[in-house]
Amino acid sequence: MNRSRVQSPLLAQRTREIGIRSALGAQTRQLLSGIFGRALRQLSIGLAAGSLLSTSALSAAGIGLGPGAALLVTVSAVITIVGAVAALAPARRGLRLPTVDTLRADG
Repeated sequence: MNRSRVQSPLLAQRTREIGIRSALGAQTRQLLSGIFGRALRQLSIGLAAGSLLSTSALSAAGIGLGPGAALLVTVSAVITIVGAVAALAPARRGLRLPTVDTLRADG
């Protein structure tokens, strides 16, 4: 593993959080559910705000919601899948590190 890579402060904080929870006895499933729970909450808030804004923009433009609704559902599904995959890589990386190394992470 290349340790000379620069980490963002948020990633270092999350890595340290994973290490602390792991040291306190959290199971891998509990750690992953916490990571994905936070990511899905953020995605849900963003999707809800975006849906409201796009619905109001379509209404203001005089475009019916029929064609826009299918596009909105499709885009929401794609964004959710991409967000979940984006949360998976750092989570797996953090879970593979030994607990001692995650506790030493800057954060």
